[in-house]
Amino acid sequence: MLYNLQMTIGARIRQLRERNTLSQEKFGDLCGVSKASVSQWEIGIATPPTDRLVALREHLVFSFDWLIAGEVDSNFALTRPSIQKLIAVAQPLPDSAVAALTREGGVYAELISPEKLLKGTK
Repeated sequence: MLYNLQMTIGARIRQLRERNTLSQEKFGDLCGVSKASVSQWEIGIATPPTDRLVALREHLVFSFDWLIAGEVDSNFALTRPSIQKLIAVAQPLPDSAVAALTREGGVYAELISPEKLLKGTK
């Protein structure tokens, strides 16, 4: 499985930030908060307000279910902003084509996940 469901919301925020190659400062800019707030979220001192997550959602693609509860929807995992373009292109396609793209995209995401790159694949 690509994501650890036992992660805290802070760990998932950090993973989201790192997957999108953003510094805490840049991530905070997207949310409308300071770097210090992002740091507090990531280490679990504070929890992000819903309105800040909604603001973040305007810039990054992620599932609220995953971020808040750790629930993974195989059709909607963490993605980089470039994937948003693929999603926009896929929307007018027939459901069967979108399902095929989703499956293939999930396999690709699993293959290039940082965890696998660091551990090496066998």
